[in-house]
Amino acid sequence: MISRSNRYERWDGSQEPLGRDAEDLFDRLAEDLFQGGDFDYALHRLMSRGWRDRQGHKLPGFEEMLERLRQKRLQQLKRYNLNDVFGNIREKLNDILRRERQGINDRLEQAPESAKRVLQKITKKKLQELDRLPDDVGGTIRQLNDYEFMDEGAAQAFQQLMEELKQQVSQTYFKNMTRTMQQLRPEHLGEIKEMMKALNQMLRDRLEGVPPKFEQFMQRFGHFFGPNPPKTLDELIQHLERQMAQMESLMESLSPEMRQQMQDLLASTLSDPELQEQMAELAAQLELLSPRQGLGSRYAFYGSESLPLQEALSLMERLQGIEELEAALREGYQGRQLTPEQSAQLQQLLGNDARQAADQMSELASQLERKGYVQRGRRGMELTPRGMRRIGQKALRDLYTRLKRDRFGDHPISVRGLGSERSDETKVYEFGDAFNLNVEQTLMNALRREGPREPIRLKTDDFEVFRSEFSAQSATVLMIDM
Repeated sequence: MISRSNRYERWDGSQEPLGRDAEDLFDRLAEDLFQGGDFDYALHRLMSRGWRDRQGHKLPGFEEMLERLRQKRLQQLKRYNLNDVFGNIREKLNDILRRERQGINDRLEQAPESAKRVLQKITKKKLQELDRLPDDVGGTIRQLNDYEFMDEGAAQAFQQLMEELKQQVSQTYFKNMTRTMQQLRPEHLGEIKEMMKALNQMLRDRLEGVPPKFEQFMQRFGHFFGPNPPKTLDELIQHLERQMAQMESLMESLSPEMRQQMQDLLASTLSDPELQEQMAELAAQLELLSPRQGLGSRYAFYGSESLPLQEALSLMERLQGIEELEAALREGYQGRQLTPEQSAQLQQLLGNDARQAADQMSELASQLERKGYVQRGRRGMELTPRGMRRIGQKALRDLYTRLKRDRFGDHPISVRGLGSERSDETKVYEFGDAFNLNVEQTLMNALRREGPREPIRLKTDDFEVFRSEFSAQSATVLMIDM
C-alpha cells in the first residue's frame, strides 16, 4: 500500500500563496488566449470576474468588489443629509444666549436701587447687542468672540463650545494628534505657531530640492503627533492631504449658503491672524507638492437623517476611504498590492473573503512574473518565451486529450482502459483486463474480508490489477503556403 505524508510549516514569506492554483489559473488564461486577444486583456478579464479555487470556493473578482463598494457608498448617500450640520451648534448657541439674557435680567433684579439706573443702561446695551446678532452660526460666533458676557455660566458654556469647535477644526488638519494641538489653548498657541512655521519650512525645502530636516522637526515637535507619529515626511504629507480632502468634500457637498456659514465658522474658530496665515500657507504648499486636482469629491446626499458637524466630517472620512479602496483595487490589475490599512478596511467593509481574494489577485501577476511566464512591458503584462512554451504544451495536451480512441500510439490521453502503459492507479479485476496484478492490494482485500488468519484464502473479487493508459496516435504535417 502506498502511504502519503503531509508536512506543515509556519509561513515565512517564501511560500507561494497560490501554489498549484497559479498554474491552473495560467492554464485558464491560456484558454482565453486561444479565443483571441492578448495576455494583458485575458489577465484583466480573469481578475474582473474572479475564479474558483481548487476547493471550489468562489473568489470574487475586482468587478464584484467595486460594485459592492459602490453600493456601500450609495447606502450612505441614501441615509444622510447635510441640511443641518450646524444644528447642534445652533442649539448650544441658543441655550447660551438664553442663559445670558436670563443672567442679565437676574442681575438687574438683584441690584440695589442705587445701582439700578446705571445697570439698566448697561443691560439695555447688552440686550441690544444680542438682538443684533446675525442669524448664521459663523457670524454669531464671530461677534460673541468680542462680547463681554454678564452671566458667568453663559461665558463658560461659550468657551466650552469654542474649545469643541477648535478641536473639530484642528482635526481637519491634524487628526489623531495630542490634546495639546486639538484644544488650541492660549498657553500653547505660541508653540503651535512655531510648529506650523517649522512644518511650512520643511515643505518649502522639499519644493526647493533641499533635504528637509524631518528628524529634527520630530525631536522638537513630536509630542504633538500622539503615540503613532509619522515616520517620514511623506507619511505626514499624505496624512495632511487626506484630512484636507475630507473638509474639501464637506464644503463641496454643502449648499452655497451653508458653505459660506462654514467658512465664517472656520474663520471665527481660528481667530488668530498669524495661525490663519500659516494654515493657508500649508494648504498652498501641499497643493504644489502633490496637486490634488479636486481630491475632495462632491457627494449628493438625499437621505432623511441629519448629521452634526463632527459626524459629517467622520462620514466624509468613510466615503473618502471607499474611494481610495476603489482606486487601489483598480491598480490591482497591474499587480499592485493593497497596503495593510487598505486590506483591513476592505475586510471591514466587504468581509474576509473579499480581503483574501484581493490579496491573491494582487499577488497573481507578481507570482506569474516570478515563475517566468510573464514580464511587464510598455503595454502591460506580456508573455515570455517560457510562458509561450507553457501555452503550447497546454494546446498539445488538450489536442491529444480530445483525440478519439485509436490503436496503440505514442501520445497519452486522459482515458483509462486497455493500453500499453501501466499507470499507478488500481481497480478490481474484470474479465478482459490485462492481468497486471497488484499483489499487496489483492492480499489486503482478502484480509479485510477474512480477517487476519492463516492461510489467506483468495477469491475472484479480491484480485486488484493496475490500470493501463490509452495512447492516441497522430501525425504532424508541415504545410508551406507557396
